[in-house]
Formats: sequence, C-alpha cells, structure tokens
Amino acid sequence: MKTTSFLLLLVLSLSTFAQDESLLNEDDQKVCTSTIPGEMEAYSKIIKQFQKNEIEARNFKRTEKGFQGYLDEMGIKFFSSKEIATPHSESDAEKCGITNLLPPQCAWKNGGALLSIFEKLRETIKAPIIFRNWWRPTCYNSLVDGAKASDHLLAKSMDIDFRSAKDRAVAQKLICNELWKKGENIQVGIGCQSLHIGLQSPRGKRFWVYGSMNDCPVKSIDNCWDL
Repeated sequence: MKTTSFLLLLVLSLSTFAQDESLLNEDDQKVCTSTIPGEMEAYSKIIKQFQKNEIEARNFKRTEKGFQGYLDEMGIKFFSSKEIATPHSESDAEKCGITNLLPPQCAWKNGGALLSIFEKLRETIKAPIIFRNWWRPTCYNSLVDGAKASDHLLAKSMDIDFRSAKDRAVAQKLICNELWKKGENIQVGIGCQSLHIGLQSPRGKRFWVYGSMNDCPVKSIDNCWDL
C-alpha cells in the first residue's frame, strides 16, 4: 500500500512539473534557453565580489512579493521589486497584456548580480539611481522601439539613469575598474546620464555610446572607452 501511494505521489509530482513547464510561453522559453557556459558561475562571482548573498531563486514565487523576498534575502537595500517590475511605459505594457515585467526565475540570478553592482554604484556616488528597464518581452520591446536582438529580451541587461552626468561618469569608472578591465563578459551602453549594463550576453563583451553623449558636459573620468 505504501509503495502504491508513493508511486501515485511521484506520478502526480511529475505531472505537475510537466504542466508548469508547459506554462512557459515563448518569451519565457527564450530567456531560459539562452544560458551560456559559465554564466551562473560568473553571476556567483559577481554577487560575492559585491558582498551580497547568493540565494536560490526557485524558492520564491514569480510575483512582486516573491521577488522582493528574493532581494531581501540577497541583501539588496536600494532597489525594490515594485520599481523593477513596473513597466517604464505602462501604456505599452497594457497593450501587450503585461501587468509586470518580472522574468522567469531562471533569470533572477542575472538580476541579482546586476543589482549587486548597482548597490555599489549607489554607495559610491551617494545619490539616487533611477531604475528603468530589465526584461522586455517581444511585444513590449517592439512597442518601445527596442533593438530586435536586444539583450533585454533575454533579461540579461538593465538600464539605469542618474541625476547628473558626473554621477554617471563616476559609476562608469567603477564599472571600468571592477568589471571591464577584469575581463568579465559585460555589455556597456553609455549615455550622458544613463548606463545600460548587461552581463553574459551570448554576443559577448562590448560597449557603445548613445547620441546623448554628443553634447554631454562630462564625457569620461576613466581610460576604458573612447568617448
């Protein structure tokens, strides 16, 4: 009788798992199948480097409350689940039927690594950092004119804004010294008062400059990039 009960429980568990997997839509699958060799180990290294706690994401529900619990356990203080989950363009998100922009838990470690970096940036510049973008599913990415091959589609990058060009330049210098020069697979987009920071893109390490830098009063205070 015990054996029969155990087998029944096992079958039910496997059935539930299969149903959960089938609930992953095309955008979720795109995120979860984009992992490259060494990716998770790289996130672990960065989380440790910036003195946060490595937490298992699958222990939390894919909800705003669940992600907040994940951030709290990591030790993230300056960024909340609400600001990360809330679409920058709520009207475009509504057109896509999107209520929040939390990716599946397979991508949360990327988010945790990026936010670990941003916590250090916030402590360094001693001024607010405004979070703007993380995951952008296909429909939403299209409506906000995102690049068709954007790493935001894979939940591998975040955009942040600063109060001043000087704050951005100070943050940029830290990124240069702590990550770029150390050979991390990092993607950096530089604007006058903004940064796009990505980790572990399948397209590799790279940087670019946005048009807002043309007339920016503060170009650079590091020697990583030709601005």
